[in-house]
Amino acid sequence: MSTIGSFKLSTPYQAVTKMNSQLYDAQTSTGDAVTTAIINKFAKTATNQISAKANLAAKAALARIKAATAASQAKQQALVDKEIASTPLPSKQPQDVTLSDGTVIKAPPVSLAGGGRINFSNGTMTRSDGVIINLSTGFPVPKVDTTA
Repeated sequence: MSTIGSFKLSTPYQAVTKMNSQLYDAQTSTGDAVTTAIINKFAKTATNQISAKANLAAKAALARIKAATAASQAKQQALVDKEIASTPLPSKQPQDVTLSDGTVIKAPPVSLAGGGRINFSNGTMTRSDGVIINLSTGFPVPKVDTTA
């Protein structure tokens, strides 16, 4: 319940409205310019005070909402970061598979765009023109002439 002067009403708006009404009645009955100016000043001051209090309350509420939002976003980001950190990255190259009986299945060569192939088991890359590159040195593997 709000109290402005002797006015006791349920809301500040009702109190200001009641006060403005009584001040208007007093203003019209006296007709005095000084009284009119004083009445207008009091009415404007009361309205400004209520408006300022409402603005302060709204700013405080907005600050609380922003803080809650930032805390929620930080919590969600922490969960995402934890999930990313706990998930192992997959291997970028195919690996050989060993079965329970000891049989080893070799990883197949990877075909590249343009016709090249990478063979991880012997560490070579075959270009589309047939030149074989040693992946550990980066140099072409010399061809051996077996016909002689």
